[in-house]
Amino acid sequence: MRSAVSVALFGWLAAGCFLQGFDREDGGGAGATGATGGGGAAAAGGGGAGGDSQCDTATYPDAPGATSGDELLDLAFALRRVDLGEEDIDNRPGFDLDRVCSCCTDCVAEQDHCQPPSYADAAKLCDAAADGSSHNQGRDNALAQVIESFGDLGDQIPAGTASMNDRIANGQWSMLIRVSGYNGLPDDDNVTVSLFTTDGLGSAPQWTGVEPWPVRTDSLLPTYDTFTNPLDAATVLNATAYVSAGRLVGVFDGSGGDQNRLSLSLEGGFSLSLTYAIFSADLVKEGSYWALEEGTLGGLWALAEVFETLSAIRPPLCTDDFVYGIFKDRLCEYVDGRAGPPGPGLCDSISFGLWFEADAITFGPLEDPSGDTPGCPPATDPASDSCP
Repeated sequence: MRSAVSVALFGWLAAGCFLQGFDREDGGGAGATGATGGGGAAAAGGGGAGGDSQCDTATYPDAPGATSGDELLDLAFALRRVDLGEEDIDNRPGFDLDRVCSCCTDCVAEQDHCQPPSYADAAKLCDAAADGSSHNQGRDNALAQVIESFGDLGDQIPAGTASMNDRIANGQWSMLIRVSGYNGLPDDDNVTVSLFTTDGLGSAPQWTGVEPWPVRTDSLLPTYDTFTNPLDAATVLNATAYVSAGRLVGVFDGSGGDQNRLSLSLEGGFSLSLTYAIFSADLVKEGSYWALEEGTLGGLWALAEVFETLSAIRPPLCTDDFVYGIFKDRLCEYVDGRAGPPGPGLCDSISFGLWFEADAITFGPLEDPSGDTPGCPPATDPASDSCP
């Protein structure tokens, strides 16, 4: 399995409980009606849980048994609508990554959570709704809370969900998704999921199912020109994904090397690299085309990657900038996860969640990214910074 999930996610800041075998539930976020049950996780944490019953969970289905099928489909999609969760915190999207519904008062956590570092604000690391309930099923998405906290800064901070959807609607950005080797049936025990970056169409998409979206070459291996199909050289590729009861699941955990980690690249140099990520959506046939509906992407963003990302932002955001200081403080306050097996170690990551829908497209020409521009001088380069 390849492993490198680096997904450029906000055009510079466009902005617990874990039990197997549950029925499908929504992934949170706009328009969502359920995320799925089953599967494994990384770790994220916060306060404890109460109540008498074990917490319900927001996770994904287990893989089906061995399957067969004569048809092998090669499908292409582009994100059409997204929700980061900052506009409705109690219903923010994501997965329960740590088997803990932090601060929930109506259920019992399955296991211990990671311990927040001294600079984190434990009071802000709750998965519970405002009333203390577990109605959002322990979804870990601290980044939505970080973005929501900038509301008082108005125009000084880029928008989140609304900005991303505007850029998609104008053809300025999206994330491209390839699902290959799919048998077209409700169950398939082995498909391949690949993700690609794009600078968009340059005009508003018509969503005809056949529009050719360009693929940026920095989402391909340097040796892509040696492949019969360059798309097979995706830097973000999971060759052990599957479909269970119509639900597509890909777990990007680095187990097959750096190319099975998920990293998203948006405009302005902002890239979100997740040490552990889950990609899941319903595969739905709509007329002649397929679509991805009720999708959820969730994972953990390690602090070491956070400051590397801040270093890559263009125009530069340096450590002596007023906005940088505020952003850093907020990020450090919300450290709620641990990049490793669930358990009581020290939290070292920020949890992330995204709800999405994606429609059919075709893959267009390969395009090189625009040239890099100078960043911050060494003395104020975020790459050498850290929390607190």
